[in-house]
Amino acid sequence: MKTYLINKGVKSYIPFLLVFAVTAIITITTRVLEVDEIQNVFKPMLMPILMIFVYVNTKLSTAFSKLVFLALLFSMAGDVFLMPYYDIFLFGLASFLIAHIFYIVAFLKGNKLIEGIKKIKLPVVILLLAYLALIFVLVWNMLESNTDVTMIIAVVIYASVITVMVLSTMAMFGNEPSLQSKLMMIGAILFMFSDSVIAINKFMVEIPYSGLWIMTTYTLAQWLITVGGILKIKSE
Repeated sequence: MKTYLINKGVKSYIPFLLVFAVTAIITITTRVLEVDEIQNVFKPMLMPILMIFVYVNTKLSTAFSKLVFLALLFSMAGDVFLMPYYDIFLFGLASFLIAHIFYIVAFLKGNKLIEGIKKIKLPVVILLLAYLALIFVLVWNMLESNTDVTMIIAVVIYASVITVMVLSTMAMFGNEPSLQSKLMMIGAILFMFSDSVIAINKFMVEIPYSGLWIMTTYTLAQWLITVGGILKIKSE
């Protein structure tokens, strides 16, 4: 994998991977141990590292690279709003919603959504149906607990958008079964998993070590999407 990336001309892959991995490990560890002072320093650094990685490799010379860069920028805003210092859930949700929209626009450029989805295998369809079932149960639980209507609407909209984001990467892989499209699809699925754990933990039942699962899958998701995006640009 590393050799492939280097052969493809991905600049400073290993240094960026090491810096991102160390920052992610510190963020995840301090999240689990609830050392908020340290987490609040390192968590906002995650997305800027990826943004610099994208810029170094693409110079933002294509529409796709600009869209991925903007998605990472709004993800950074979401990270900040969801830090223990702020913890403004709706603002964080809105920031990630915008990030997903930028990802969707990027993934759908030159990508035939319906044709690609038709080529997707059954297990992937089952995964999406399971996610939609989870959202139904989640909303039902929120209604029973008299959760604010604004919050319920926001969660439904967000879940719908991230579903489209995942579908767009699946369609991309269906149309073009390459390493870069596979990386982005896996990243999108991990992103959806991370958000699912957040929703379950916040509105349904407390999950042991939720911070570990949320941040591990989230950081890996963003890394895979970023690397897959860079490879896509370099292969065009």
